[in-house]
Amino acid sequence: MALSVICFLNIGGGEMGLIVLAIITLFGTKQIPEIARTLGKTIREFRSAMDGVKKEISDSMNMDEPLPAAKPTAAVEKPEEIKPEEASITEKKVE
Repeated sequence: MALSVICFLNIGGGEMGLIVLAIITLFGTKQIPEIARTLGKTIREFRSAMDGVKKEISDSMNMDEPLPAAKPTAAVEKPEEIKPEEASITEKKVE
């Protein structure tokens, strides 16, 4: 990945050496590993946050689509007809 960035920026060996020398001069050799670790953690957290945003967007787009219709698994039987005299409700008076 670093090589592709270097090729993209069109940086040669001399320029890269100058950048490394400037970093060592500014931060010192003891702080460079700590800076690299912090930078790595920051990039990891940023990627994780971006993945979360992508997942939320994808989920919200999928919610707009109608759910597929469920297919019946068994044959549906026709209900029996209810006779009018069976359908009447009898009232019982409570005394």
